[in-house]
Amino acid sequence: MTSTGRISARIANPLTTAAINDARLPTEGVVTTVLPLAEFKKGFDMMKKGEGSIKIVLIP
Repeated sequence: MTSTGRISARIANPLTTAAINDARLPTEGVVTTVLPLAEFKKGFDMMKKGEGSIKIVLIP
């Protein structure tokens, strides 16, 4: 998994990001939904409705 995106500089931790990218830090159970970028509206709708989505990842 490669993590990208934007996060507050106050909480961003390069060691944590590297551990996620290298699969040393498991992310199972955190990422609940993976959608193609074309379905971003569906992802936002899921979050608004609270349909069990903790973290939605959009794949370009």
